[in-house]
Amino acid sequence: MSATAATFEAPFKIAIFADFTCPWCYIGKRRLEAALASSPGLSVTLDWRPFQRDPNMPDDGVTWQSYLARSRGTKSIEETLAEIEAAGREVGLAFAFDKIARMPNTLDAHRLTYWAFPAQIQSRIVERLFKAHFIDGLDIGDRNQLIALAQECGMDGDAAFDLFARRDDIDILRREIEVSRTLVKQVPFFVFADDIVVPNGRSEEELKRALAKAIANAG
Repeated sequence: MSATAATFEAPFKIAIFADFTCPWCYIGKRRLEAALASSPGLSVTLDWRPFQRDPNMPDDGVTWQSYLARSRGTKSIEETLAEIEAAGREVGLAFAFDKIARMPNTLDAHRLTYWAFPAQIQSRIVERLFKAHFIDGLDIGDRNQLIALAQECGMDGDAAFDLFARRDDIDILRREIEVSRTLVKQVPFFVFADDIVVPNGRSEEELKRALAKAIANAG
C-alpha cells in the first residue's frame, strides 16, 4: 500500500485490476507511479485487485514456449515481445523474457497479495511479484518461491506457509476473480476514487488526466 503526506482528510483509492504475468500491467504500474509523482503530497491508497487472464491455467502452469506457441496473434511472437520490451524501456523496465521458463497459474500469487493488504505491504509484494516473473525469471506459481518472496517483503515465512496450507481464502479469491472478469475485459484497468475508469492505461498522460479529475472531484 502506498501513501504520502495527506492533502485531503482521508486518502482516495485507486483500484488496479492486474495479473502478474501481464507485461502491460507492470508497465502500467510504472506509468501510474510516474503520474502520482506529478502530484506530491497527495494521499492515495492503492488497492490491487485480483484478475487472471487465464483462470483455467493448470495448477503447475505450462512451459513458456508452449504458452507462446498458443498465443500467436496478428503479429509474430518476436514482434509482440519487441513491442513490449520497447515500451518497458520507456518506463525503466528491462524485461528478461529469455529467463522465463514457465507461465504460472497466478492464483497463489493473488492470494499472497490479498493477505498483504491488511499488513500494509501490498504494493511491496506486488512489485516483487512482477519483478520475480519478468526480470528474475522466477516461478511465481511455486509456493516455496512465493514464501521466500513474502519473507523478502517483510512477511513472516511461517505465517505465509500456514495461510497457503489453510486454503480457506481460495473460494473468496476465485469469486473475486470471476466478478472481475465480468467487469474487466483487459488489464491493466484502473478505477480512480470509485468513479473514474481508465482501461488499459497505455499512457502516463491518460493516468495524469484521470488523477487530476479525481483530485478536482475530491476538492
